[in-house]
Amino acid sequence: MLPVLLAFASTFFFAGQSLCGKQGLAEESTPFTCTVVNISANAVFLWIAALLWESPELLRTSYVWLFAGLGILVPGLARHLFFIGMHHLGPSRASVLGGVTPLLSSFAAIVFFGEPFRLQTSLGTIAIVVGIILISFERDARLTFEKRHLLFPLGSAALWAVRDNFARLGLKATQSPLTAAAVSVSSAALLFLALSLCSSPSTRIALNRRSFGYFALSGWFGALAYMLTYFAFSLGNVIRAGPAIYSTGLATILLSLLFLRKLEIITPRVLAAGLVILAGVALISLD
Repeated sequence: MLPVLLAFASTFFFAGQSLCGKQGLAEESTPFTCTVVNISANAVFLWIAALLWESPELLRTSYVWLFAGLGILVPGLARHLFFIGMHHLGPSRASVLGGVTPLLSSFAAIVFFGEPFRLQTSLGTIAIVVGIILISFERDARLTFEKRHLLFPLGSAALWAVRDNFARLGLKATQSPLTAAAVSVSSAALLFLALSLCSSPSTRIALNRRSFGYFALSGWFGALAYMLTYFAFSLGNVIRAGPAIYSTGLATILLSLLFLRKLEIITPRVLAAGLVILAGVALISLD
């Protein structure tokens, strides 16, 4: 029960991360800037928590390299892809599409770890595909995104699926979720800070006082969510916690309706897609 509660709590912090990120992007900033500030704030928060509550045992094992490598992909590249998608689609649509992660995680487990393909995986796959179609063919004169923008949160979900499978191995061996999360976000932060030194327009920092405040708050929300997710993984009952972890889309829709009415258009089809994808996640996660 505890992993489910932790996972469910994390969804609202993930949603808060998205909403604050969207507010910062509205202040004449860029997804790359959002990624740099968000992940750097993650690193500071998680290292403080790790040093206060855990021993540095993980840092003396070879698993530190596993988490450092995973951090380049997740949260690094995965979060950047998500923020690009969020910039074009809005937090709710990007978060709903992120709900396909359990499906991709199940397929990765089948391919890499030889887990059996189950009937509920097939049914869940159908539900998730239906949810994606609902968003893909959304019709509203106020919407301006293109279908190719859907690929960004879907690509982010694929990277999270890879992380889910390999992170469990390291967490079961070390039982240091905070340190593992801190190592992961630190490697990602160092990579994106290094990229920001390049002269490319796509990696240029566009920051002002208001956008920095929103992005930093987004990073702190993300750190809390990331910490709760790693605790859920470390308790070893992630399959049952999965539906709660990946119900972030619904939490984001709810908070967007309350706080982002001027920045995001929520249609009944988006809500329907969120419910259908969550139903698919629940089927896939059945033990």
